Formats: sequence, structure tokens, C-alpha cells
Amino acid sequence: MCGNLPEPVKIRPHHGLCAAFFKGEGYSGDFVKNMARVVEFLSENAPRVILVKGADEICRECPNLSGGECSGMKAARYDEKVIEFCKTEYGAEMPWAEFSRLVRGRIIAAKRLPEVCGDCKWFGICGDL
Repeated sequence: MCGNLPEPVKIRPHHGLCAAFFKGEGYSGDFVKNMARVVEFLSENAPRVILVKGADEICRECPNLSGGECSGMKAARYDEKVIEFCKTEYGAEMPWAEFSRLVRGRIIAAKRLPEVCGDCKWFGICGDL
């Protein structure tokens, strides 16, 4: 059971990509467990999401989280690219299905994934859907 999350669910823009390719791998056991919970909630409940700058529900168990903020600069760059390619903005609120459709259509299907996060340490597990 995935449990409940507050709605709208806070999501970093690049996590739309991470959720699409999630295969049960991640930074730590706690991170993977939380990521699986969030991805399951998103897919089963079709909630509204809000695109946020900084930490979100997926980041909650990330070992790179320090004082509520991501200690890596790559994630912020990935977020900016998703915002740009999906033609949206921080603070935008929409159904998860709509955001997922934007990410899949404007980034994944458009073969722009390497432009967004080609230098991510997890890039190798991402492939065609």
C-alpha cells in the first residue's frame, strides 16, 4: 500500500522523468522505498501535482538532501530543462496525467532526454518506454 500524500503533490519537474523510468534503483534503500511509494501513489490515484523548485516528496529520503535542499546543482539544471521543454513554470498545478503526458511527449518521445539529464549517474537505466 502506498499511503496518502498531501495534494497537490509537490514534484520537482525532473522527477516526472525519474518516475517514468523508475525501476527500483536509487541512492539508498530508504530512498528507493520512498520513491516507489510516491510513484505508486501518482499512478494509482491520479492526483494533482504542483511543480516546485527544490525538495519535493521524492526527495524526502534522498541522502543528498541537506537542510531541506538538494546539495547537487545538476538537479536544478534538470528541472530548468524540463520547465523549458514542457513549456510550463514553477508553481504550475495540474493533474499528474497531464504533467506525465507533457514529459513523455515533449522530452522522451522527442528524444531530448540526453539534453535534460544526460550527465545523471542514473541515466544508464533510462531507456525507451
